[in-house]
Amino acid sequence: MQTTMTHLALMAVIVGVTAACGQEAASAPKEYTGNDLRGDDVIACWQFNAGQEKKDSSGKKHDLQLRGKAEFVADGRFGGGLRSTGGGPDNDKPQGATAGNRPEFSPAGAFSVDLWMKASPELYNFNLVYLVDKKYFNYARDRVDANGDYMFYLAKSGEGRYVFTVSLGFEKDSVWARSQPIEIVPGQWYHAAFSYDGAGVVRIFLDGTLICRDAFAGRGPVFRGKHPLVIGDRVGSIYASFPGVIDQVRLINGLRECYDGQLELVTVPDRTVFHRFENNAGLKLKISNDTDYPVTGIVGAVTILGRETSVTLASLPPRESHVLTMPIDVTLKPGSYDVKASIRAEHKGVQVTRGLACQYHVVPRPLPFMPVVMWGTGDIERLLDIGFTHDLRYFGNPAQTWETGAPVNERGRSETVSTVETLNRHMLAGLRVCLTTRPGTWVNRTQTETAFKRVDRSGIPNNPENAAVAHPRIQQFGYNLGAGIAQTYGHFPNFDATLIHSEVRDRTSLSFHDYEVASAREYLNGKDIPLLAQSKSGVSYKAIPDFPVSRIIPDDYDLLRFYTWFWKVGDGWNPLHSRIHHGLKSTGRHDLWTFFDPAVRAPSVWGSGGEVDVISQWTYSYPDPIKIGQAADELFAMAEGVPGQKVMKMTQIIWYRSRTAPQLPADEKDRVAWEKEIPDAKFITISPDHLSETLWSMIARPVRGIMYHGWGSLVKARHGGYRFTNPDTAPRLKKLIAEVIKPLGPMLLQIPDRKADIAILESFSSQVFAGRGSNGWSGSWEADIHLMLQWAGLQPQVIYEETIRKNGLGQYKVLVMPNCDVLTESVVKEIHAFQRRGGIVVADERLCPGIMADILVPVRARTSKPDVDKAALQQMAAALLEELLPFYQRYFWTDNADLVPRMRQFGDSEYLFIINDKRTFGNYVGQHGLVMEDGLPNAGTISVARAGRVYDLCAHQEVKTTVTDGVMSFPVALGPGEGRLFLITKTSLQKTSLALPKQASRPAAGSGQGAVCELQVRVTDGRGKSPEAVVPLAVRIVDPNGQEAEYSGYHAAVNGALDLTLQPAVNDTPGVWTVTVDNLASGETVSKTVTLQ
Repeated sequence: MQTTMTHLALMAVIVGVTAACGQEAASAPKEYTGNDLRGDDVIACWQFNAGQEKKDSSGKKHDLQLRGKAEFVADGRFGGGLRSTGGGPDNDKPQGATAGNRPEFSPAGAFSVDLWMKASPELYNFNLVYLVDKKYFNYARDRVDANGDYMFYLAKSGEGRYVFTVSLGFEKDSVWARSQPIEIVPGQWYHAAFSYDGAGVVRIFLDGTLICRDAFAGRGPVFRGKHPLVIGDRVGSIYASFPGVIDQVRLINGLRECYDGQLELVTVPDRTVFHRFENNAGLKLKISNDTDYPVTGIVGAVTILGRETSVTLASLPPRESHVLTMPIDVTLKPGSYDVKASIRAEHKGVQVTRGLACQYHVVPRPLPFMPVVMWGTGDIERLLDIGFTHDLRYFGNPAQTWETGAPVNERGRSETVSTVETLNRHMLAGLRVCLTTRPGTWVNRTQTETAFKRVDRSGIPNNPENAAVAHPRIQQFGYNLGAGIAQTYGHFPNFDATLIHSEVRDRTSLSFHDYEVASAREYLNGKDIPLLAQSKSGVSYKAIPDFPVSRIIPDDYDLLRFYTWFWKVGDGWNPLHSRIHHGLKSTGRHDLWTFFDPAVRAPSVWGSGGEVDVISQWTYSYPDPIKIGQAADELFAMAEGVPGQKVMKMTQIIWYRSRTAPQLPADEKDRVAWEKEIPDAKFITISPDHLSETLWSMIARPVRGIMYHGWGSLVKARHGGYRFTNPDTAPRLKKLIAEVIKPLGPMLLQIPDRKADIAILESFSSQVFAGRGSNGWSGSWEADIHLMLQWAGLQPQVIYEETIRKNGLGQYKVLVMPNCDVLTESVVKEIHAFQRRGGIVVADERLCPGIMADILVPVRARTSKPDVDKAALQQMAAALLEELLPFYQRYFWTDNADLVPRMRQFGDSEYLFIINDKRTFGNYVGQHGLVMEDGLPNAGTISVARAGRVYDLCAHQEVKTTVTDGVMSFPVALGPGEGRLFLITKTSLQKTSLALPKQASRPAAGSGQGAVCELQVRVTDGRGKSPEAVVPLAVRIVDPNGQEAEYSGYHAAVNGALDLTLQPAVNDTPGVWTVTVDNLASGETVSKTVTLQ
């Protein structure tokens, strides 16, 4: 029987091999008898024959005991069989059968295991199912009971595809050998086997075909473990039984010839998907002589697109390989292309042949796009349907990297086949991969030595949840792991993002190893760490003797300097993130972006995240969704400390049940649908209107991408704690991505923020000495002040004390100072100068006595009533605005507080976002009174203190305006949770023109190049003047068959200009091609044709 594999992987057919294991070919299976059943080398064999189902058919008396609901059935491959149903977290009970723990089951050298398996349709519901297990641990653990004997299991890798996996234990550690993903058809019998030569070589076979060979240097026999041998399930919890029937399970001591090596022709696990015109594109084929005898006279051919390349190799010594690199044509139009290869050779006087067939794939070159990252793992089809560009995956080899102390390049090794398959499948589908790597967390989990633990002043470990990552070995480990990942997978262009740790600083703490104390002393100019420093949170100024009455402290105040050191470099996380970042960049992949989150769940001092390319933060939208803007603004303040660092922002799809709908109504008739269906849900789905408001709030700022977490609450999927409780949320997100993010994303990436003239100071000194700060949760007084300013129609910039020391306050007219109890002398000096210049200070009663507020806003504590809190804060916003307006001139505003404006600017053009924050209690969670989750329609008037032309970038049309006394106004009407984006430009966008030649030619066959076709789009006022604006465009390039071609999609015309160079392929369809351009600002459409020769 031919093995069917995924279209991205190798499909190999091996001919001319004589089997000697009792199964000559899968097409002629037979029940073992004679030497195949009772030979001296047969340790045990279970055939489950009628009346003797538990008996060891080999006569060696290793009889079985059933476990749980497993049963013997009559529909095995040769009569009887062992049937189990699927296990896992939802059915965590033992099944299968066990023969106990016998010394014979732990061979002292080479051995093999083979069996027949037939899966039920239930298989597809499970990610992990076991065929044979005597090891228990399918993951790395530094303990003896995790590193003995062997296991044979299937791991899911895509729809209907499974990786056959063997793990072997060697007392101190384990190894894993993995096949490429293979399609498993329920109801079909397969013969599966693996062998181990006792010296490091693992081979896996399916239906007589070698599907994996992996060698692990320096290995001997497996370590005899303590676990029983189990057939059809895992040894212990979490159980993972094989859903289906297993028959004729055999364990052999030593290697029979069919389970030893052979001559192989295979593809090396690597890329099979390429962008058009990529450099150095090629496939790697490997000829391996995995026997003890030489192979001679190797001849053959590789055929790609009808062009044949000869292969000649005089001989191949025993146990050696030869890799062929075959260049491929990626100038072709996007599509899939066949590759065939065959060889013949002489082995032990017998002619043998080998053949393989595979494909490579060409995909369009990518267009500019706004990343939409699923912070989690989803299935390709639904990720693409909703509109995600990335999901998170896990790969890398921390254990070997730690052990060797050097980067580990796994490229081409069988351990990578599943990851390689994932990367190829994602790239073919148009999806990108974001790696998450957490070496510091790995060290904390696996390394128990005190040297790697945080310690108190006495040297005693005091924090089991956070490693001492400032340790030089951990720092180097971070670099090595990043470099090894880059060497192994960095050539996959769709692996373009890496999350470096997450939530690690929440549990950080002070630590006092010698190297940490020495680093602090150097930062403190030779002084010791102050004895008052006992907690990462700081020290209350009320507990410090002789603290200044003015609460103004010197910039070099010892405690402040110490905590500055700790949060910048001292706890080790920021330097570690930088080291990992540099490791990932070590192969030259400058387009790969690294990020850390949650980056502002830390005090307001520059450096959180180290030198990563991007910092991010997630926000729970309740009770007020536009509060996400406060956390985003904190990120921009933090990023200013690292030149060039960018910001992305994440919305949590999940809501904590405890914060939104905590009390389940006692009477079931009072429960809404989701409460009846999932009464014990701990995390539920964000409401659609909250999701919409948060999206508009995020993109109203110059973020470089948006993220979402909580796949299990967004769609129906296997769940942990996240539950799917609102079916309207995912469609809303899909609509927003399709109508806003995709068409406007390329434009948004080009538009800077507008220069702010209002600042909110978040004081690190006050956080250290008065316990202030939002810590990224957007639930503090600082966050409520920010909300007030948004509802007042103002646009504040969050700044830090470091911002003031570096830049001063020259650009601002208003400085808002919530929770600023303690400040440094240099900051106070700048504020005094700011006030002397006419700057207005807005503060609360907690302001340090050394500064006098111009406007006082008293601190207001929140209640548990969101409608009351919102009304109160909006009233305070109105009162503040009334005090400000005599001294401060607004540039833009709306006529009601629930129409929240925010502006970005490019040249003399402005991009005005309006968000409808009018909400009420609904019947999803609103009945609990903690969240107003439903939006309401809202309408009003927008005013801007300028003249110009206004374009609605969502409706794709110009907006009529009126101008009175230099103020331009226009109406807006928004639906529940809706946002809108208006382009305001001095120059009209009256004319969109398209230029391209009337004719173009395809390249000559084999040349790879042809005459290029230049496409130009210009947006002007109709008289030739271009706007100082970025104009969103949609471009469609359609061939004579109606198929869209490369570069079709969304673009941004910077200063009204877009130039594209089209490169026809030799296999493009000749005839009349049509190019259509939609101006997504004015709504104008232009179209032209070009004839391709």
